[in-house]
Order: sequence, then C-alpha cells, then structure tokens
Amino acid sequence: MSRFPFPLGGGAFGSTTRYERAILAVKRLMGEGGYPDDDATLVQRTYAIFGRLAGALSLSTDRFLEQIFPNTSHDDGILADHEAHLRAVRDPLAGVEERRAALADTMSDPGGAGFVQIADWLERVVGAGNVAFKFNTAAALDAGGFPRVGVFAVAFEVPVAFIRTVGQWRKLKEIVLRRKSVHVGIAVTRSVNRGFLADDQQSLTDRDVVRA
Repeated sequence: MSRFPFPLGGGAFGSTTRYERAILAVKRLMGEGGYPDDDATLVQRTYAIFGRLAGALSLSTDRFLEQIFPNTSHDDGILADHEAHLRAVRDPLAGVEERRAALADTMSDPGGAGFVQIADWLERVVGAGNVAFKFNTAAALDAGGFPRVGVFAVAFEVPVAFIRTVGQWRKLKEIVLRRKSVHVGIAVTRSVNRGFLADDQQSLTDRDVVRA
C-alpha cells in the first residue's frame, strides 16, 4: 500500500497550461455525453472559446492580485506607483527584483530596531558614534502647546563635515528614505545640543532642519 507522500503521477499537475486546464474545467461543467472529440467540431470549438475566456479571466485575476502588494507587482503594472506612494529611493539601473527588495526595506523594520537601525546605517558613512537622533514626545508637545503630529518628526544629527556637498547629502538622504517608515518624517542636520535647529546660521526660527 502506498504511504504518504503519495506519488503525483510524474508531474502531471504541472504538465498542463492554464489554457488547457480551463478547457478541461469547461468540459467537466458540461458533463459527459455523446459529443465527438474532434477539435474541428462545433462543440469542441465552443469548448475552446469558453476555455480561452476562463483562462484569460484566471490570468487577469492573478495579475490583479499580484499588483496589490509591492513585492509581487510588475514593472508594466503599478510597481512605479508603489514606489511613488512609499517614497522609495529608486536606482534607475535596478532591475525589478532589486526594486521590490527596496520596497520591502521601506515597508519593514527587521529586528524592530527602528531609529537605532537607521542611525547604524548612517554611521557607516559618517563613522561609528557620530549619529544621534532626536524625536518629540507627546508629553513635550502637549506641554508646549504643539499638535501631536510632531511625534512623527525625527531628526538625525551628523557632523557638519558630512553634509557640506550635494553628494554627501544625497547619500545620507537615500539611507534614511530607504530605511524609514512611510508615515515618519525624517531629516538630517548638523550636530546640535538641543531641539531641531536650522542649519542656516542666519535663521531666526531656531527650530527647522533641512529635510532629507
């Protein structure tokens, strides 16, 4: 007597196309009868038409479901829309799999490290121990009379030497945009002792940073 796992007949499940499976499904729905098997007959051609229709609907449904999630969406579908919505950093030379992986990084927080993890990535550029992050707490915002939406604003402090050129700024910007959560606003600024200061030395507001 056969034991589990049962043999699958030499891969029979994978040997038929979606179109062929659709035709077989149509024939099963029609039931058994005295119809000829000749593909040239009207009844068999009708089966083929219904089979193509069912196969097309099946394929369209699969493609629709794949577009819902960034990690399965297609370049000729809405992959670019996912990237725009998630504000993902896109390498113009990257393939579809690399773009999907970048979106996965944007949507996930491996290990739950959060801001600490982003600081670690920034320190790969500016050196270990040179990054600190600041964020607002609900209590501090309430005490100052500010709206609580500020809890979604985070600033990462880096040495000013690493944000003096466009190339340096762009590198840091790509790191934070790739690693941050979608709903969090993140900025990179020079090292400060308190609050979120403007990097413009002539600033009168003493509260803003150049956003990344």
